Amino acid sequence: MKEQFTLDEIKKIMNLDPIDIAEKTLGEKSESSIWAGMAINQIKHKTLQEALKGHDTYWGCSFNEVETVLKSIGLVQEYEEIFGKNQDIFRIYIHENKTMFSTLESFSFNNNSIKKINTINLYMAVNIKDLTNHEISDLFRDTNCSRDAIEYREKDGSFKRSDYVLCNFDGRIGLVSYSAHLFNHVMTTPLTREPFLWLLNYEEPKQEGYDHYEISMRKLKQCKSYKRIVGWEV
Repeated sequence: MKEQFTLDEIKKIMNLDPIDIAEKTLGEKSESSIWAGMAINQIKHKTLQEALKGHDTYWGCSFNEVETVLKSIGLVQEYEEIFGKNQDIFRIYIHENKTMFSTLESFSFNNNSIKKINTINLYMAVNIKDLTNHEISDLFRDTNCSRDAIEYREKDGSFKRSDYVLCNFDGRIGLVSYSAHLFNHVMTTPLTREPFLWLLNYEEPKQEGYDHYEISMRKLKQCKSYKRIVGWEV
């Protein structure tokens, strides 16, 4: 196994489609291509585990390994709740000086089992104030995040170009690899618009009429640094 992979190589491995490779070689939807795709997928995940272990997230990494990765990029735990019959954990980490925070949630099959990673969501407000649309496209190229629009609607119905976009990364694999090039663009001032946040754990009731924003803000407000993230009264 290769001892060290470049960031570009890691991204290329992540983007490999095992089924597509198998079908192009052995034909679409054949039994051989299915088995070959499964084998290639195992090799892909084993290679990624070796490439990412110790400095990034990967399928199968432990709860403690993820926490180490979050700390390595300046995120500090500021909220924790223990929930459910299996005593699972939901945490919020906030960056020491950037408008960036993450959630981390465990999942376990019973109270005595090892806690697996259920979700890792990394939020960051990326400054685009002085960037052209072309530069923005280049900045987010090959980045596996969802983000809000460059323009937003004012209360009077008019549209305004934003100074930032709020990005949300699914961090279960390659959190640092996919997001590191954005770190220098992350704001150090609070958000100015109410964002879409999902800070609910997997067992919280999603009853008719529930307000996910109110629940999320209530949790975020319990973090000592929340005013560095939220620039309005909650």
